[in-house]
Amino acid sequence: MRYLQTHSIFYVLVLISFSFNCKGKYKADFFNRHASDKESMPNEVIQNLKILQGESIADIGSGGGYFAFRFSKEVGANGKVYAVDTDEKLLSYIKNEAEKEKLSNIEFVLAKENDPNLKEKSINLIFIRNVYHHLPSPEKYFCNLKKALMKNGRIAVIDYRKTNFYSFTTLFNHYTDPDKIKDNLVKCGLKRVEFFEFLPKQSFQIFKATEEKE
Repeated sequence: MRYLQTHSIFYVLVLISFSFNCKGKYKADFFNRHASDKESMPNEVIQNLKILQGESIADIGSGGGYFAFRFSKEVGANGKVYAVDTDEKLLSYIKNEAEKEKLSNIEFVLAKENDPNLKEKSINLIFIRNVYHHLPSPEKYFCNLKKALMKNGRIAVIDYRKTNFYSFTTLFNHYTDPDKIKDNLVKCGLKRVEFFEFLPKQSFQIFKATEEKE
């Protein structure tokens, strides 16, 4: 049984590797399929973000653009969405798709691994999904990211939780304990204001900046 499970994982990795080394479209399609699938529960996620018309949202690690496109419609013509990614090909794909759909309120930000490249005090909501476990220095990253928040701004963090040993996310450490996420963000002067448990494989937390003393 273990032999079959190990080799099944190997073939999955080969397929994923092939997909990721293809053009941006194939990589984007892969991300978008997973972002929109039943387990990801995108409608419920967006509902609990309580987005307002006219807000500015940064989608960190925007991937194939699924959530960026959804956010674009939620904030309306007077709002702004920043699709932020370190992959220039993915951003190019999102830009082309946005032009096809006539979504003019999305801007495209090429980030660095340790720098989201956002202006200070420019964002109402920062959305970061399945990215936390990739960050080499999460505490440093979020302390920097916090600077982009407007007053009363929020950071929504979704990341995989540890499940059974043979899952892809657990086997390759693509997960983070929710309390570890909380502890690192608290060190940056953020407080957890909401913690949702409806996602089957992920944690979903929302943070706000703590009040700074004058």
